Amino acid sequence: MSEGSATSSDRFVDDSNKHDDDSVDLRGIIITLRKYKWPIIVTTALVTALTAIVVSAITPQYRATATLLFENNRSQTGFETPWAELENNSLSIQTQVEVLKSRTLAERLVKELKLAEHWEYNSSLPMPDAYKITGPLAPIKQFVERIVPSRQAPAAADGSGQVLQTEAIVRQLMNRTKVTPLKQTNLVKVSVDGVDRELASRIANGIGQAYIRFYLEQSAGKNSDAKEFLEKKVTDLKGKLEESEQQLLRERRRVGLSGDGGDISSQTIALFNSRLVDAKTNFEEARIQWDEVRQAEGSYTNTVTFGEVDNPIGNFTYVGTAYEVLPVVDSSAAVQRHKQLVQEAQRKLEELDNRYGEKHPRVIDARSNLQTATRNLDRQIGNVVASVEKRYIASQRQVQSIESDIRREEGKQFDRNEGRVAIKEIELTRDSNKRFYEEALSELRTYQEKDLQTVPMSISDFAAIPEFPVKPKKTLLVLLGFLLSLAAISTLFFIVEGMKETVKGIADVEKKLGIPVFGIVPVIRGGMFGKKSIPLVPGDFEDKRGSFEEAIRTIRTSATVAELEFHNQVIMVTSSVPGEGKSTVASNLAFSMSKLENTVLIEADMRRPGLGRALGVRSHGLSELLSGETYLEDCLREDAIGKLDIIPAGRIPETHLEYWHRQSLRS
Repeated sequence: MSEGSATSSDRFVDDSNKHDDDSVDLRGIIITLRKYKWPIIVTTALVTALTAIVVSAITPQYRATATLLFENNRSQTGFETPWAELENNSLSIQTQVEVLKSRTLAERLVKELKLAEHWEYNSSLPMPDAYKITGPLAPIKQFVERIVPSRQAPAAADGSGQVLQTEAIVRQLMNRTKVTPLKQTNLVKVSVDGVDRELASRIANGIGQAYIRFYLEQSAGKNSDAKEFLEKKVTDLKGKLEESEQQLLRERRRVGLSGDGGDISSQTIALFNSRLVDAKTNFEEARIQWDEVRQAEGSYTNTVTFGEVDNPIGNFTYVGTAYEVLPVVDSSAAVQRHKQLVQEAQRKLEELDNRYGEKHPRVIDARSNLQTATRNLDRQIGNVVASVEKRYIASQRQVQSIESDIRREEGKQFDRNEGRVAIKEIELTRDSNKRFYEEALSELRTYQEKDLQTVPMSISDFAAIPEFPVKPKKTLLVLLGFLLSLAAISTLFFIVEGMKETVKGIADVEKKLGIPVFGIVPVIRGGMFGKKSIPLVPGDFEDKRGSFEEAIRTIRTSATVAELEFHNQVIMVTSSVPGEGKSTVASNLAFSMSKLENTVLIEADMRRPGLGRALGVRSHGLSELLSGETYLEDCLREDAIGKLDIIPAGRIPETHLEYWHRQSLRS
């Protein structure tokens, strides 16, 4: 082991107590996982993210499920046991399940639901934008769809392409349909998977309905002719009934009867009579006022005077006549207001005339104001008289118009009485057709109910539109991708680690080298990047926890025990490659053993000696001793470290192999 090597000591496992080779090395597994933790984490994260992207691009599929109830109509004899009944019932339900899964039923459903016109079953039709995938994989999928040929069967001139297309749709429908009988019940679950949720529910419900129609067609028996006759008869009677209803409606409209049989003319005449009473009342009031106005023509009154008798203001059409005292004129608020204005102007004129005289300018202005007020009063009385005349004429015309309408409606009523006879005949025909139609329809329903009673199945629970997809299970797939990627990359690193020809523990040393192990020495780490040198002198390096010193004492104890058994006097420290810590282990082990007995440390590394240099020994060494250039006393340095004696390597020979060859020849 190299001095200053940064290799982890965790690679060497103390498994000296391990006797069963088949047991799981949990610590070794944890060490391998810690060693390759970042590649494992990064690879697993990338694979999981890729799995999530791929799963998100998968078009979700929904599942609609309908529940069918099969009734056991088979009569049981007194000799059959309950177990036999249960077995027969199971066989019957299994037979119906096979019918539900049959190709014939699937072909029937494809035609009834027109699945060839739906994009989900016909790949030649464009997919709606709502079902297209979005995200980073959308362009890739579109590119693959362009280069990969469509699975849709090509159309042929003889129509075989249509047959192949229908065949493909039927197979697709059968693959998406799952029929599952529930144990110990007469219930069968029919599930259909699809991208279009609404279509999936329609297909699931359509399978049960198609089964009922198929069963009715197959079980058509002796009542088929009677049903066919009744169906035709019901259709004819329904047409006759509708025709008689339309004829009755047209006749009532022509005659003028309401839809409930009432007489429209009588109702109209009653309304006109009510309006006539009101019109005559208004006309009578207008006539009385008009008579008063005509009697007032040419008559005069002195109720209105202006100034002095010998100096009148002027002559007017209505003021000063009988028109002024008519009730209709006197009741007018506008006339009363103008009369007050005239009286005020006249009073003011009298006051000014008495004060200033008739030639004064203010008197002249007051006389002019009186004349203007009187003219306005005359005009207002004229308006009232004119309105009386207009009201009289309008009310008279209204009475005449209503009387004319009444006479016209009375004539129509006479004509309607003649049409009532035809309406009665049409109603009799209508009632007869309705009775015949209801009787035929009731009889037809009776036959249909008999056929329905023979159907051994009913839909117990219709399939609803599913809310949540069943495929893909995104969470499960992402979790599965995570676990598989984690297991795969971990297994790969375990295989790589297992194929390495390295010594990982005590068992490998004893097995491969065939020698016992005295102990394990921890790595003495150097400084940052391994640049700091490690002293070879025992005690000169930092050993905070004392693990290195404890390991050396363990090796010393093991060597001492072995010496008692085999009487060994020499311990050689070596390694397979340079820089693994031979000098460090040898110096510390020799120093530890020197505390117990006399010990000599011999540095025999002739290639890269470093112990003598580290101890500051510049004397002759092993190379000079072996070459005969010096004596042992000159090479041995006593008490170099405590009580430890050391023989350094000495001078490094130029050619090691030739040097040792000559020494062997001399000896």
